[in-house]
Amino acid sequence: MMKWRNLALATAGLAVLAGCTSNPYTGEREAGKAGIYGGIGAVTGAVIGAATSSKKDRGKGALIGAAVGGAAGGGYGYYVDTQEAKLRQTLQGTGVQVQRNGDDLKLIMPGNITFASNSADISSSFYPTLNSLVTVFKEFDKNGVDIVGHTDS
Repeated sequence: MMKWRNLALATAGLAVLAGCTSNPYTGEREAGKAGIYGGIGAVTGAVIGAATSSKKDRGKGALIGAAVGGAAGGGYGYYVDTQEAKLRQTLQGTGVQVQRNGDDLKLIMPGNITFASNSADISSSFYPTLNSLVTVFKEFDKNGVDIVGHTDS
């Protein structure tokens, strides 16, 4: 039993380390979500697999759970990483900034490129940017989008 648990923990640790990358946009060293989510999924899957297996099959259950949980978590992490990269690529040069805070992606759209002062009409020059955002949101349609805005007086 101890051997299987150590194997599952080592697998999870390797998954987390494999996800460590350097952010090409900020230059900071960070862990990619694929590695982090894969590690969390592997550990969670191992615990669930061991807990739901019979006493003699706990090691096997932990190993199967770690594999399934790691694959599912890593897959979602890869999805989030890919979405962030696509947004950054699409919005490059538009004046819109992409900020990542944990699992949240925030798009900062300055008022001078979105609306004219004292106007509720979207600037005609901003429509291409909005259309490219729609394309990315359609491609990555598994995540929710919250829209928050502020007005001038």
